[in-house]
Amino acid sequence: MAKKSFYRRKLKTGPPVWYARFKTPDGWTTGKNTGCTTRRDAEAWAEANEYRIITPSIVDTEHPENITFGRASAGFFAWEGPWSMDRRVTGRRHSLRSCREKQELLERHVLPYFRDIPVQDIGAHVLKDFRNGLASRGLSASTINKALIVVRTVLKDLLEREVIDRVPVVAGAATPRTEKEIFSIDEIRRLFAAPWDDIRARAGAMLASTTGCRLGEIQALKVGQVNFEDRYIIVKHSWDERLRVLNATTKGGKARTIFFPAVVAAELRALLDIHPQRDNPEAFLFFSVKTQGKPCEQRIFNRALKKALRSIGINEAERVRRGLNFHSLRHFINTLFVSKGVPVLMIQQMIGHNSISMTEQYLHPRPEDFSEIRRIQDALFEVEDERGAVQ
Repeated sequence: MAKKSFYRRKLKTGPPVWYARFKTPDGWTTGKNTGCTTRRDAEAWAEANEYRIITPSIVDTEHPENITFGRASAGFFAWEGPWSMDRRVTGRRHSLRSCREKQELLERHVLPYFRDIPVQDIGAHVLKDFRNGLASRGLSASTINKALIVVRTVLKDLLEREVIDRVPVVAGAATPRTEKEIFSIDEIRRLFAAPWDDIRARAGAMLASTTGCRLGEIQALKVGQVNFEDRYIIVKHSWDERLRVLNATTKGGKARTIFFPAVVAAELRALLDIHPQRDNPEAFLFFSVKTQGKPCEQRIFNRALKKALRSIGINEAERVRRGLNFHSLRHFINTLFVSKGVPVLMIQQMIGHNSISMTEQYLHPRPEDFSEIRRIQDALFEVEDERGAVQ
């Protein structure tokens, strides 16, 4: 997102309103009346209208050979910019956080190199020099490849607008593959037989280890989404911990139904027993003690998991060496389902992966089709367990 400045101006009538100015490749814009009487509302207005204001019709008003990458990318990743709008209209995964992350990559790594380069001069050799330059600075392969994606995303838009006639292709930086270990069945059983400091973290971890639910999806669950009678949850959203906002969709971009075993039902009922808003279907199931109306913070889940692991003999050094974290619970149940011969389609429906073949368009699993998954879940926890208290 472009840099912005704000100032208040007193009008002839009514309360003072906030004006916004935007930093563009050509300098600062004139002040734009936001019509807002608070700075917070003015900032939201500026973010929503950024692309419309700072990006003139460069394709229509300039000769293509004069369009630099800096001008072409101005406001491109704003919330109301073409990238976000296109993804929203077509129903693809996106979020405010992804817009901000791409804008950060653009400003920090891409523009210092590409800002003044005409877009028609960006060929494969230019992208290679850019990639190699980032590598020489010691950036990770992941960051380098994300920066390349940002460049190619802008160029693809220009290709569709017929400003350029090709998008160069270069190999990405090689990503070192590290094998992470997963929990064993015995470790999972011992983990939940051990005492936990926080009932929310324990219930969330047990839900993840039996359904493959992501932590952000667990945080986003509402009280009214849990069906205790038939033991299922419709997962619709995910929680963005960094921005502390609720994403419109899950990571996979669509809702899915997950089934949970009786032992998890007992944990969730115990959680509801101490829930301050148990009768509010819109309240977050995994509630925050610190911030009313928000879900439990990820640090609570992670801290409680680490402590529970230490109690069963997995110290911090071993945990790090094996790459074990909250997401490992998801890997565990996915691997268990595969090892037990559960059909791939059933697993993908539960886990929420997008790599499903076209067969999915014609197969619609019914609740009774998940009987094997239910049997595996129920057999997993045949141990006594202790519940902790909310901290």
